[in-house]
Amino acid sequence: MREEALLSDGSARVQGAATTGPCPGKKPGLAAGLALYPLYYAVLPVLISFNVRAANSVPLLNLLLPLVVCLLLGLTVLVVSRVLLRGRQESALLAFSIINAFYAITYLLIAFEFALTVFHVGLAAHLAQYALLAIWLGLLLIGLTAVLKPVMVLPVVPILADCGRFLFVLQILVLLYHEGTYQLLVRPAVQARQAQIRQQACSRLSTNPAITGSPDIYYIILDEMAGASVLSRVFGYDNSSFRSQLAERGFVIAGSSRSNFPLTRLSISSSLNLSNLEFLPDLAGRGSEDYSVTNDLLQNSVVSRILADRGYSYVHIGSEMPPTDYSPFAKVSSHPDLDEFAIRFIESTSLGFLPDLFQYLADSRRRTRLASLRALSESGEPQGQGPSPRFVFCHLLSPHEPFIFNHDGSGRTALMPVRRDGLWDEAARRAYVEQVRFMEARILTCIDDILRQSKERPIIILQGDHGTYAEDELAREDPREALFKERYDILNAYLVPEKIKPSIYSSISPVNSFRLILSQFGYDLPLLPDRCFYSTYGRPFKIRDVTQRVLGRP
Repeated sequence: MREEALLSDGSARVQGAATTGPCPGKKPGLAAGLALYPLYYAVLPVLISFNVRAANSVPLLNLLLPLVVCLLLGLTVLVVSRVLLRGRQESALLAFSIINAFYAITYLLIAFEFALTVFHVGLAAHLAQYALLAIWLGLLLIGLTAVLKPVMVLPVVPILADCGRFLFVLQILVLLYHEGTYQLLVRPAVQARQAQIRQQACSRLSTNPAITGSPDIYYIILDEMAGASVLSRVFGYDNSSFRSQLAERGFVIAGSSRSNFPLTRLSISSSLNLSNLEFLPDLAGRGSEDYSVTNDLLQNSVVSRILADRGYSYVHIGSEMPPTDYSPFAKVSSHPDLDEFAIRFIESTSLGFLPDLFQYLADSRRRTRLASLRALSESGEPQGQGPSPRFVFCHLLSPHEPFIFNHDGSGRTALMPVRRDGLWDEAARRAYVEQVRFMEARILTCIDDILRQSKERPIIILQGDHGTYAEDELAREDPREALFKERYDILNAYLVPEKIKPSIYSSISPVNSFRLILSQFGYDLPLLPDRCFYSTYGRPFKIRDVTQRVLGRP
């Protein structure tokens, strides 16, 4: 009786039939005996996750490591299955079942997010549980049948192979379309606008600048660091001791400063590119959800390029949040082991059922933030990160949630806020204050290290990108009035030469930080009006002026 074995492309051959090649009749090696279509399914989850959840905000390079890891994981499962089972198609079916069982939660999360963001339909959590159980039972049935009765399931192999190939090619085309659009259309337009801003700044250089040397310049962003009034009013925390210690070190604190934008990407893009980003709505589209237009604004900013022209080395101390996790344009760029895309992808797999996973990932975040603080402390060393003079950009994702530090720096169980009527719960407010206290102490230590190591007194800008408030409120076109009173209030402190301290006024906003500093070097950069703008996470470029509401004026 003849047995037919289906090949990975769906064709069939008779077992025992003559084979062609240099060694007819010779048993193929392990690699030759593998049906490789399960590898499509091994990389599909990360490709779909990137295209659906991240391509609009995460640079393409951040996909590389998760993609390679998924491919190696799939190859490992496939090889082990081949060792356990003699038949190449049976082993491939077993590998297919294992791989898809591992990523079943990933697909469900993507489906639920897609339904919510595209169709604005929220699906009940119990539906996910039923769907997950059904998927696992179906895959278990396929895997067991492949082991016990392979002849029953082998006819589906061509379908699985063709589906995997089709979906893989589709995701690659989606990826190439988005990246091609960005590289060929969006990025050149952004760079042209950046060049225009640089040209304007350099058009009339002063012959008698206030700053004649080349001090190191530090731009330190503490993510979600609220101003003193919000810390006191909302959180019941008096940080006057921290502000006094900054003043003792020579800092001027802009006590009435407000963020220009409530979203991190827009806030930092604005300050680093010396503009209110008035060009973005036309360039990206007011209805666009694609944040990738800000990638170059953050990684290759106008400020870093102006300073590079003056001979400054660009040192980038990265966060976990792409695209501030690294900069390919920096002379020195420290980056985390795992960025937020990788962390969230890991959380979406079956590893999420491991009881210690979330604590491990919290520890990863903690290690990254501590490493960034160490790098900041060491950045002033004469033989440190890059030759002097240096422009050091450091984005620290603290005191932003998740709350993972106690005030003494010890670790704690990761905590995310529970949102009630737009406000954090009491436990989250206490945890936020603990993390604020920790960051205040460590930043003072970093500043002392920088001052001790620097041959020439540096310029330091210490800033929050935005303040606190429940982020789900930022999904609303017309949020609660409390958001405007809380989200825009930020820490904003400056260590500058004595002669320009009087230029720091109490309501200076981040968009004017480098306009003021660079104008002291002789650049033609008049200050802009200090205005506040609002847009939602879903429509970041549908920007409107809310200055009067933020300041509480009728």
